[in-house]
Amino acid sequence: MANETDSPTAPRRPFYLVLTIITMWLIGMHSVAEGLFAIDVVRNPATVPGTTTLQYKDIEEAMKGALVLATAKHGRIAMPLGIGELILGGLLVMLSVRALFARRASTSFAIQVLVANILFVIVDYVVSEPLRVSIVNTIVGSGLDELPDFVPEQQRDEMQYLRWWWIFRIQLAIKLAALALSAFAFTRPKVREFLSPTEPHPDEEF
Repeated sequence: MANETDSPTAPRRPFYLVLTIITMWLIGMHSVAEGLFAIDVVRNPATVPGTTTLQYKDIEEAMKGALVLATAKHGRIAMPLGIGELILGGLLVMLSVRALFARRASTSFAIQVLVANILFVIVDYVVSEPLRVSIVNTIVGSGLDELPDFVPEQQRDEMQYLRWWWIFRIQLAIKLAALALSAFAFTRPKVREFLSPTEPHPDEEF
């Protein structure tokens, strides 16, 4: 007897659905990690390295220290945003795992979660501007962010500020595009068919 999953009428997993699920899982795990980080820093600022010194060895250490200092300084903003990231990121991880392994997921609920993440990312970017200002000021002030030699000395600080602000904007655009494309994927008929519970054909009913 042939296996039911081998039936030629069984819906096949669209290739772009796998990419969508992986994207959701990566964004979700990153959001969960950022949320836990923000909550930990705000609750225990003295125990996190980087909150007690402005002396850094390299640009990577300066970036980490700047993030910690900004989060600790603006705890009233960072804490609710961290909680939101933790919750919405956790939902993305849950949905991606269920869609990948259980082959059962409500596409309408998935779209709602993705839209909620998109709206949250936009609100997060607007509300967290003081954190970004603090981060950029710390990194530029550390003197470790080097620019090419052809950049005039009098324009170096301005170029550094512009570069970091564009980095934040590009990160925002990439995240929004990934979430929007993921939401669009769940509107496709093939995805809905694959993730929906199998229903008996009317001709097979008694």
